[in-house]
Amino acid sequence: MTIKTEPATAGRGQQEPLEVERGPDWLFVRVASGAAAGPGDLTTSVWETIREHGTVRVVLELDHVETIDEAFGGVIGELGARVRDAGGLIRICGLTQPKLSRLRRVAAAASVPHFDSRSDAVGGRGAGS
Repeated sequence: MTIKTEPATAGRGQQEPLEVERGPDWLFVRVASGAAAGPGDLTTSVWETIREHGTVRVVLELDHVETIDEAFGGVIGELGARVRDAGGLIRICGLTQPKLSRLRRVAAAASVPHFDSRSDAVGGRGAGS
C-alpha cells in the first residue's frame, strides 16, 4: 500500500535525484541515475528524507543508478550505519550482477543486503551477497 509519493528536495531548494514512496511499514527511496555525482549531498538528502518520514525501515531502489564506484559504495555504507545506529533496517534492491559485484568491492557497503526487487527486500526473501 503506497501512502505518499514525492520528489525529495535538498535544503537549498534544488531537487535531488530521489523518488520517495511511503508504505505502512517501509520507506522506499528510488535513487536516480544522476545521484552518484555528489555522494556527500546524496547521503545527507537520503538521511534527511528518512528522518522526515519518521521511519527507519528503508529500501533503496538502485535500478536507475548508472555508475557504481567507491564513492557511491561509501554512501550506501554510511546510510547503512546511520539506519542501523537508529535501530532500523536498510536494504537495497535492483542492481544487476555486475553492478552488485562492483558495490561489494567497497567494504563499507558490504553489510547492506541486496535483493532482486522491492517486494523481496520487504519480505527478506532471496538476499544476494
